[in-house]
Amino acid sequence: PFEHLEVLCDMWFDVNGTHVKAHRCIIAARMGVLLPSEIMPLQEGVTVAISDSVDVFVPFLRYVYTEDYPEQGVLKPESLLDLYLLAARCEYYDLCGVCL
Repeated sequence: PFEHLEVLCDMWFDVNGTHVKAHRCIIAARMGVLLPSEIMPLQEGVTVAISDSVDVFVPFLRYVYTEDYPEQGVLKPESLLDLYLLAARCEYYDLCGVCL
């Protein structure tokens, strides 16, 4: 979600066939509960498969980095439940509240 930082990315998410770059230090610190224990600690170049849609995961990842809520209209109303469930899995209850 942060194209200007891509040179520093050292891991990827495979979101239903779409590769999304990320930074291990941020992901390990902020999304550890979502990651399978067998891949921890995260190794450089690791790819983590995510079954959520890319339309939901990218705004979620932006929230993980910035704690900014998705802007109104970014997500389709039917995607709010998926964002809620993803946020609940990672224990971001404030984001869950925005989805309701």
